[in-house]
Amino acid sequence: MEHVIENLGCSIDCGAPAPDQKIVTFVSDWSNHTLDPVFSRRKDVIDYVFNESDAFDKLEHLVTFNEFWFITREDIVTLRPTQQIMTSVIDGWCLLLNHIMKPTAVSRCFFGMSHTDWARYIWKDKKKGKVLNKDEDVFGGWDSWADMLSSSPFQLDSDMIFLPVLSGDGDHYSCVCINFLTEQIEYLDNRKYDEDLEKLPYGGIALITVALMGKYLVSKGLSKGSKVADFKLVNIQFSWQKVGYSRNDCGVYLMLTMMFYFGNLFECGLGKTVNMNLFRAEIAATLVLCDINKEREDVLRRVDAFKEVASHPLTINLDANKRKRFRYWG
Repeated sequence: MEHVIENLGCSIDCGAPAPDQKIVTFVSDWSNHTLDPVFSRRKDVIDYVFNESDAFDKLEHLVTFNEFWFITREDIVTLRPTQQIMTSVIDGWCLLLNHIMKPTAVSRCFFGMSHTDWARYIWKDKKKGKVLNKDEDVFGGWDSWADMLSSSPFQLDSDMIFLPVLSGDGDHYSCVCINFLTEQIEYLDNRKYDEDLEKLPYGGIALITVALMGKYLVSKGLSKGSKVADFKLVNIQFSWQKVGYSRNDCGVYLMLTMMFYFGNLFECGLGKTVNMNLFRAEIAATLVLCDINKEREDVLRRVDAFKEVASHPLTINLDANKRKRFRYWG
């Protein structure tokens, strides 16, 4: 499992695993050895971006793809253990996956989160017997996504199209994959469901998302989009799925499933808390250090300044009631 995503989309040298390298940012759910496998430069970045001290600007841009797509410190700290991950982080991961795609026997493309609110609204109105047509709004979001990826390997006419889904009251991430090789709609989730998936909001919203994508493909001259309506919804069963909630880690499952799923079951250490906390940290470092991040050089300069000051940290009371303490720079 070690080094599953290290240096993903990153051409700079990040050193070697640094188990003896200490960090100053307090993260309560980390054990003493959570970050042992992490490369030294990546560890510096994690230490900096996960710090929630008032000494930092919450709106600091840590990742920027263009003027409309960026990730702030306030967003990226949601990768700390047990927090629900912000949609901007999911978007950033999907952008990165599209950029690093290499020619393989199976072509894949990844969309961001722009469609998710509309799909939920359509599903809720459908349950009330109403018909809400938001094709134009959804298609416009997908057009913007495709335009932004015009210089990447992104291909709409791919064998597998991945669409992240935010279900319920906006509190659960999953993924739906339109697989033109198997002619199936493959539902990818970290949860197990005892009921018929199509009767639950998760499956219902996924099917609405897929139907919209089918029409979108046709609008772009791809006739195969008309076949999507006939595809069967299949709930893919992974060994690490569980019934019920899982510490708000559904966003991590989503991102890693999109990365590793090529139509076959896979294992990469999901399901173990220590691995999940490591994955969260590695994802944060990956987004900041990737070559397509226009903020990278400026952020690394701030990381070095933080590291210099943090070598002489002050210890302050973080929460007098819980007696928690952490170290900060400033």
